[in-house]
Amino acid sequence: MGMGRHILRRKAIAFAAAALFIVPPRTAAGESLIFPEESAGVLIEAPENLPPPWFHPDRRHTSRSVPPAAADAPVGPRQFHGGPEVFSPEFVHNDRVEYFLKRLSRSATERGWILDALERGRPYAHFIRGRIEEHGLPPEIFYLPVVESLYKINAHSRTGALGLWQFMPGSIGNWMRIDEWADERKDFWKSTIAAMEKLEQNRRSTGSWLLALAAYNCGLGRVRRVVRQSGIDDFWELSRRGLLPRETRDYVPKFIAVARFASGLGRRGMDPDWETPARWERLRLSQSVDLRLLAEAAGIPYEDLRLGNAELRYGITPPPDRAYHLKVPSEHARRVSEALARADGKLLRFAIHTIAAGHTLSEIGAHYGIPVSMITRYNPGLRAEYLRIGAKLVVPMYRDVGPFVKKAAASAEEDPGPVSFENEYVVRGGDSLWGIARSFGTTHVRLARANGLDENGIIRIGMTLKVP
Repeated sequence: MGMGRHILRRKAIAFAAAALFIVPPRTAAGESLIFPEESAGVLIEAPENLPPPWFHPDRRHTSRSVPPAAADAPVGPRQFHGGPEVFSPEFVHNDRVEYFLKRLSRSATERGWILDALERGRPYAHFIRGRIEEHGLPPEIFYLPVVESLYKINAHSRTGALGLWQFMPGSIGNWMRIDEWADERKDFWKSTIAAMEKLEQNRRSTGSWLLALAAYNCGLGRVRRVVRQSGIDDFWELSRRGLLPRETRDYVPKFIAVARFASGLGRRGMDPDWETPARWERLRLSQSVDLRLLAEAAGIPYEDLRLGNAELRYGITPPPDRAYHLKVPSEHARRVSEALARADGKLLRFAIHTIAAGHTLSEIGAHYGIPVSMITRYNPGLRAEYLRIGAKLVVPMYRDVGPFVKKAAASAEEDPGPVSFENEYVVRGGDSLWGIARSFGTTHVRLARANGLDENGIIRIGMTLKVP
């Protein structure tokens, strides 16, 4: 009886390991809270999954530090909470890693942050681990969001990075979009794929996973320049000589320390979670929907839809021509599909708004909690500069609102104090004043004013805007 219980427990541990991960908290300014006196990044946990994919001789990204014989040798047990510890060859345990490991082991507060981070990351664990395996990355990469964001989907750094993987607006490439509908840096699906491909690119360019991680922190161009000028391609030697930024010199050993700490919680006297990891499916939408109404129609918790689609600025999905994919927990996918099929365009609520003197589309949109583009979409032929007093607009409603009140001091409220618009942003396809302003933490009114534009004006691809 006792033996059977232990066998079941070991199986449960191995199974649950795939769902665990850990993250240290940050302040609003973006500093690490696990190692507060050092402003490096966040922490990471080591996966307890499959045989490390880089041990396979046919993988594109086989580590240079693994001897050819090791690639053909039998693979040991996966990292989990019992048995021997197994880590990627490059992620060595040296004095610098040991320094951060001891700090984690001694501090109950820092351990708590890690456990909280893993708890937050549980909904995304199965998906992220699957993408790591699919791309042939070291399984420890699962813990990178711990170091980057503490697995907080809304984590926003002082430099403007956002999401689990902390992408800057200028680093999203073709992977994601930022517009008035959504900031896809908070899309766990797209941002994870982007992070995998970015890390792959870094690894191919630098020849080392340690330098790939360093490049993720301080930029690939900077790492390549340091390597080229010094003739040194070893992360630890570059760090010893002080040739990399201080934050980056700490970032990599912190990551390794968190990976080692978090991958064996059971052996450290902490109880892993046995819950089955969450799985997600994507559904291509042919209509705009209010997530609250869709959840009600499908008979599922609203928070499940909101959690999976955190990138939406409002609880409303973009128009069909935006090609939006709704992410739904697998156990709810059938009910959501059925609700969409029978909805017949009834998953949005509408109000009739009568235009009065002084009304602007931006104020109307702000009142109803929707972007201006949604108003124009449902009112064909509407022109912002020719709003006719007494005309009626069909306005989608995301939330219950009171009577519209024209704010005489709206501009003063939206411009509470001086802000420096010294940075520049080049407009990309799909951008809008609304979306750009939101991504830089300002309002479209202030952004327009700083660039001498009308608040409902048109911006064009390639235009350079001054931003905070």
